[in-house]
Amino acid sequence: MSILLGQENYVIEKAKLRLWLQLSLVHDKITSAVETKNFDELSSNILSYVSTALDVINIDSLPWEQVIDALVEIVNVNALDFTIPLLLSKSDKDEDVPWEYPERNWYFWSHQLAKEFGWTLEYIANLEVEDAIKLLQEVLVTKQLEREWEWSLSEKSVSYDTATKKSKFVELPRPDWMRISVAPVSKKDVQIPEFMMPIGHIIRAKH
Repeated sequence: MSILLGQENYVIEKAKLRLWLQLSLVHDKITSAVETKNFDELSSNILSYVSTALDVINIDSLPWEQVIDALVEIVNVNALDFTIPLLLSKSDKDEDVPWEYPERNWYFWSHQLAKEFGWTLEYIANLEVEDAIKLLQEVLVTKQLEREWEWSLSEKSVSYDTATKKSKFVELPRPDWMRISVAPVSKKDVQIPEFMMPIGHIIRAKH
């Protein structure tokens, strides 16, 4: 589909993996700004989201209603129509690690997939998002199961209970996302929050 921004029409397409990950980071910032009611950060990240997705120059000079329309359409096009455990938990402690840095999500994903399949960064960057997500989960599941097997062969996997005077097996803890069960979901369109709408009469661009 296409959308009008200023005097130009831009084609909105589903992003490939690297761009999708970049947009996800900005989308998280938008969500955070909404939750904290930081409207300066909200507007800045909305502009960043749309300009990143469509490579728009001087986006801050464009009509706000057009930018918001573009935001909603881009989010809807790139929304996943499935739920997968890997994306439902950030970490066991749900906090940033000391070695975190901007765009680390892309480098984590590409490192895992390149190491497993021998693909180039360019090839990984252009993967379909659904394929990449499901492949990464399978890679991480395989690694976890291998760790569990190695753990079961070590002395640490056995604990002696002094009360019962018997030994018992100690399981290696699994990541949070491996303990999450999900049900199938249907893709839902994003609606524009009322507070994001411009004041006055709105003339929508024709698609």
